[in-house]
Amino acid sequence: MPAYRLAYVPLPKAACTTIKHVFSQIDPHFDTKAAALAFEGTELLHHVYRTKRFNANDWQRYATGWHRFCIIRDPLARVLSCYTNRVVAHRDLHKSPRLRTQKPDLPMDPDPDFFFAHIGDYASNASVIRHHVLPVDRFLGIRHAQYDQVYRIEELDACITFLEARAYRKVTREVRNSSTTKLSIDDLSGATKKHLSAFLAQEYRDLAPWYDNPFL
Repeated sequence: MPAYRLAYVPLPKAACTTIKHVFSQIDPHFDTKAAALAFEGTELLHHVYRTKRFNANDWQRYATGWHRFCIIRDPLARVLSCYTNRVVAHRDLHKSPRLRTQKPDLPMDPDPDFFFAHIGDYASNASVIRHHVLPVDRFLGIRHAQYDQVYRIEELDACITFLEARAYRKVTREVRNSSTTKLSIDDLSGATKKHLSAFLAQEYRDLAPWYDNPFL
């Protein structure tokens, strides 16, 4: 957001919809951007402020004079949220043409253990799942990029307070696109935990300064 020299890198399932909603309230050009798009609500936010994979060359544009920040989330909590929000609440697997027509071995209403045991297969066959479970480094370049501030999702209020101060404007604080169904590590089988331990190992290494690996 050039108006405030802010460079924010979204991470799916890490309060990105909430922060985009904040941006829509402080961005002096939001109405102009929104008017050019035929979307509403949450969908509009994600088209005005797109979530992209990390590009080192693009990142260099914000190396000087910009406040660069991101929000991270515990990797296990993030994939659990993918299941409760995208699979259960939004029923996104039903919207995948490939799953409907070519993958009878991948049910569209899997229980948590089946989904996580086959998370790689679901990601390969449903782009919305792939988008939400790609490793954090693919979006944030956490091993390569320098940030002025890395907020944990538990520090979301502090992040919003900072944005209000930067823009000299109070915003309506709403947690957007959160899951109503709750799922924890204790709800998973031992085999599922073992599979997720391997699936998330690199992410926990990347985020070791902020989150402990619950599988160790």
